[in-house]
Amino acid sequence: MGGKAPAKVKMPDDAEITELFFSRSEDALRQTETKYGKLFFAVAAGITGSYEDAAECVNDTYFSLWNSIPPERPVNLKAYGVTVVRHFALNRVEHDRAGKRGGGEILAELDESIPDCSQNAVGTDGLAALVDSFLRAQNRKNRAVFILRYWHCESLEKIAQKCGCSVQSVKSGLCRTRKKLKEYLEKEGVSL
Repeated sequence: MGGKAPAKVKMPDDAEITELFFSRSEDALRQTETKYGKLFFAVAAGITGSYEDAAECVNDTYFSLWNSIPPERPVNLKAYGVTVVRHFALNRVEHDRAGKRGGGEILAELDESIPDCSQNAVGTDGLAALVDSFLRAQNRKNRAVFILRYWHCESLEKIAQKCGCSVQSVKSGLCRTRKKLKEYLEKEGVSL
């Protein structure tokens, strides 16, 4: 029993993986999957609630990373990948809901407050940093409601129940927060 423990394999850091993308090495995808595949799947499954949909979102994420790096050079590959997989998962949920209810309400709520990153000079990382800064400046309840709605995709009813308030209070609070976010982003030079 006194054998040696197996040698720990060193994971490449995000910068090394990004360089693999820039050199167009397919090893970039393998390394990304090894390092972040379980996380990407967990994020997608948590949003879609479906193994098949989550797996498809993760595959779409790898394809998107391959096509966007370069020219993008994400500072934090993990955050960049999570943002991409969340986007695919949210779109899948909204598409499914639209088929059932005729609307993609959660994403549509943010359309007037947050610009399309591909159409804006600030980029994904810059926009994420600005939204994070904005949310840190909000009071605890407003921040929690915003995150429950737009990060966890919770229904208004569920948020109201968790926060101990009415659905109308949640709706009006989200509306005010989105308006403040829009004003904040415009003040920071982000065009909508």
